[in-house]
Amino acid sequence: MKKFNRSLFSVVALLASVVLLASCGKDKDNTPDFNTVKSAKFTITLSGATADDRASFIFASTTIDGNSTIWKVDGQVRQNEAGITLDQDDFGTGTKTFVVETTQAVPAISVGIQCLNFDANYTVSYKAEINGQVVNNDQNVTVTTAKDYTHDFNYK
Repeated sequence: MKKFNRSLFSVVALLASVVLLASCGKDKDNTPDFNTVKSAKFTITLSGATADDRASFIFASTTIDGNSTIWKVDGQVRQNEAGITLDQDDFGTGTKTFVVETTQAVPAISVGIQCLNFDANYTVSYKAEINGQVVNNDQNVTVTTAKDYTHDFNYK
């Protein structure tokens, strides 16, 4: 049942991210500039989480030409996936790092992160590079039962 709940959470969170990305308002500051494209690289590390903890990282985007092969994870291209979800099942226990990159330039990217603690404290690191420039770099943030690490990032 736990695996089903995590899978359902991941699907719902991915759909919410895609809807958020697709529903950008008409305001110039909120509308992706389809004439300006960007490449992205995200490095995420989870260390010390247990099977009872929750961690979910969702990456969603679209392309100018409609090609849905957008992502590669640890150098492996993920065919026909406009969104990528990494969760506790992917990280397991111990320390695990993933590198998620775009395979082509995209006009906008939405990243949803939720790390919750139900057991022992663990740490999370999140680094976002857009067009080769570091725009977010949260290193070794401790997630406790009283302090989660939950963020929605939009790169337009």
